[in-house]
Amino acid sequence: MTDHVMILNRWVDEYAQYEKYVDHTQHTVTYIATKVGVGGIPVFAKDFRQVDSTDSFETVLAAANSLVAEHGMPDYVIALYEDDTIVAAQLRERFGCPGPKVADIVRFRDKLHQARVMEKAGIRAPRFVAVEDHEDIRALAQEVGFPIIVKPTLASSCVGVTVVRSAQEISRVVLDDQYVYIAQSYIDLPTYNIDGLYSQGEIVRIGTSRNFNTCLEFQSGGFLGSLEIDDSPLRRGIVDYIDSVLKAMCSNDETIVFHIEIFVDHNAMPDQACTFLEMGSRVGGAGIPFVWREIYKFDLMWMQYELSCGRGISAVTTGQPEGRAGWLLMQLPYERPCRIESVTSMIGVTPGPYAEALPEPGQVVPLTNTFFEHVAGRFRLSGDNYTELFENMMATVEGFSIEASPYRSEAR
Repeated sequence: MTDHVMILNRWVDEYAQYEKYVDHTQHTVTYIATKVGVGGIPVFAKDFRQVDSTDSFETVLAAANSLVAEHGMPDYVIALYEDDTIVAAQLRERFGCPGPKVADIVRFRDKLHQARVMEKAGIRAPRFVAVEDHEDIRALAQEVGFPIIVKPTLASSCVGVTVVRSAQEISRVVLDDQYVYIAQSYIDLPTYNIDGLYSQGEIVRIGTSRNFNTCLEFQSGGFLGSLEIDDSPLRRGIVDYIDSVLKAMCSNDETIVFHIEIFVDHNAMPDQACTFLEMGSRVGGAGIPFVWREIYKFDLMWMQYELSCGRGISAVTTGQPEGRAGWLLMQLPYERPCRIESVTSMIGVTPGPYAEALPEPGQVVPLTNTFFEHVAGRFRLSGDNYTELFENMMATVEGFSIEASPYRSEAR
């Protein structure tokens, strides 16, 4: 008997290698994809439906019902992109499929819930307040001072994030009715990505990477990078801190792939250096899925796929890899959509990246929600240590060049 696996997709590149996770020739594998994501559907997929948005339940449900009419009820519903995980959980509940349900997903998406859990557990985190109106922002500012960060509790990347730097700016903060908001004290410290697998109260695998620039800064231009740090008292302090975060957020019998962002004070003692930012029970974005699969030989996306099917994870390598990995994104010179005029490959340059993904001359980079996929350049880095990674990253930043022009589609 073959299974019907229904997958929500908005990627073009192989962030997830779906054909390796489920045999498309032996099972009925259908896709619901965005216009851009259709380009990432494997050739042996049984069928697909194109939708305007994969994070709208009504839109996706209509497409799912159409596929059900043709191919029967799904046995599994999969979404590995963060913004689509709640819709996939809703479909699982609608069709009676195994895997995480809405409540399981929301507690790892809801920034307000996470802040309250950290507060209750006594884990260092920014001061916060739930925002119902501008007076809540004003009250927090009076307590902790400016700047203040205001953001939707369920949005991803930097969607809807506002930095409030003065009392005069509070009234100008847009509070969209479709979101619930949280306001937090501003932490002016470097951020780190912490990724890995957590199972039944134990960290199975973990990666600790320092970020260079932030999502907000990247939206304004420049580059965004993240490099795995070497073993040190600081790294061990970070791992201990992350263990406390995971124990606070997870039940004892739970298995999750995690992506956690923290602030790190390099001037503090290792056991006092970390402050919580946010977390998700999913694979991190940008270059994380690629370098974990290629350098660490640990496919986090496959593990997320298995967990999304309601299956456990077994027979995984628990030892830490010897090498180090990192990734780099370069921003486009124009807002999307834009047409690429010329681009410089960095492959073969030493120091430099071991892999890259670049738009081709003449290609139009689309305006799409998969923000970190459609950029000027995506580079993967490897090295024996953090210093080597840093040299590879900076050489790529300095050597890479791209030219583009604004693009406006012709009216029809």
